[in-house]
Amino acid sequence: MPTMAPLARGSSGLVPGPAALRRGQFLAGLLCLGFLAWLACAGLAWLFRPAIEDWLDRPYENLPLHGPRATPSAEAGAALAAVPGAAFGHYQPPATATGAAQVLVVRQGVVYRVYVEPGTLRAMQVVEEDRRPVNRLARLHDWLLPAPGAAVAAEAGRLPGPAFADLCTSDPAVHLRPLDQLVPLAAGLHLPRPVWISPPVLAGGEWAVDSQAQDRELRVVYTVDAERAAVTAIRRFGDPDARPPG
Repeated sequence: MPTMAPLARGSSGLVPGPAALRRGQFLAGLLCLGFLAWLACAGLAWLFRPAIEDWLDRPYENLPLHGPRATPSAEAGAALAAVPGAAFGHYQPPATATGAAQVLVVRQGVVYRVYVEPGTLRAMQVVEEDRRPVNRLARLHDWLLPAPGAAVAAEAGRLPGPAFADLCTSDPAVHLRPLDQLVPLAAGLHLPRPVWISPPVLAGGEWAVDSQAQDRELRVVYTVDAERAAVTAIRRFGDPDARPPG
């Protein structure tokens, strides 16, 4: 019975030779190295997110203020006017006494961050939350290395239900007025920055004051009765349920 002669190593191209194998291993190593380097850079940016965002927000801090500062409810109303058809999402108190308030609003499922000048109520900038530099890196990081509960998704927090959104659309000056009491209350809680003040999910419900600190162990959510400006429950990170204060 005739037998087939063995293929010469690398002679037909079907069996790679040692040089081709080494080139393939080298290229695969470069690909893996680039992948790991990208994940490391994205993770490093997320680790130093507070410092990076504070640096990016410097143009909106220590603004010239001639006269009294506008009320938080007026600032939130100005943010809604800057994004027509949007619903109020969160109010982030400024880091300094003359800094711009940052108001997050939602339109058609897209979250926008509006920087509101404290004296004139001018919208200094409107940016999609997902387009902020650190959030973009986090999205790409989660796309390359999926993890339970994407980082940016975890930051979205609760958003108002349709009923409260409709009320704000019809008469924002009235339904955003609790902010004027809750912002001083939040300052007295001395929460790690950034702090979000969020409206009720349902119309007539309770508001929330929570810390979005980078260290999740420091995060805490205060449920607040807006009429009395009083804390009714506290839920710390990792707690399954809210607890009464005290």
